[in-house]
Amino acid sequence: MNPKDHYGRIAARYENERFGCRCGAILNDVELEIAEGMITPGGKVLDAGAGTGRFSKAASKIAGSVVAVDGARNMIAIAAERVRDSEVPSKVSLVVGDAEFLPFDTATFDTVLSVKLLSHYGDIGRYLSEMARVLKPEGRLVLDVPHNLARAYRKMVLKSSIRSSPDYFHPLSEIGGMLRDRSIYLVRRRTYSMLPISLVHHFLCRRDVVASTNLLRLLIGSQRGFLCFVEGIKRQ
Repeated sequence: MNPKDHYGRIAARYENERFGCRCGAILNDVELEIAEGMITPGGKVLDAGAGTGRFSKAASKIAGSVVAVDGARNMIAIAAERVRDSEVPSKVSLVVGDAEFLPFDTATFDTVLSVKLLSHYGDIGRYLSEMARVLKPEGRLVLDVPHNLARAYRKMVLKSSIRSSPDYFHPLSEIGGMLRDRSIYLVRRRTYSMLPISLVHHFLCRRDVVASTNLLRLLIGSQRGFLCFVEGIKRQ
């Protein structure tokens, strides 16, 4: 099943299964905080592969405007509900579209943000090319990148119903090289989550006596971790 169909099918339960537990809620907060720190204030932001719109809503607090694009219509419908509850819903536009063929003019956005998208595809060249194309010179590209040990631990994800299939591993060395070919150069890397989230969820999240919520925040919020966001700048 391709990612668009997969996420369209699970859209109604995605948020609860991914972020409904203690560690999921903390993970969400940490990721939003990191992403917000990499967005150009007051600029125009594209959220490519926006899903249920969690990053789009967060970006709307900082950016001048946000465009959320996702290929799964059911996910965009949930994003629309989330945006309506935001402080400035008029800042966010929602588009059903393919990130491989972005329906925007060249050099449109100050920031392009894409989280949990590239891991769905084996050939990511076209996706990165489209992100680079619509990004303005000196604009920021923000991506999530897997840890080098992701191949070993990704099979331990317990909530298999919300995993995409297949799941591809694109290390920082690969992504960084492909970005340089598109005149985007990495300038910042922010790691988090001291342990793989699947292990935190299985061994700690459901055991309040063993792991307090403060301990989970410490583990997931750690700046030396398994998960990573990177920021790249497009040079002219």
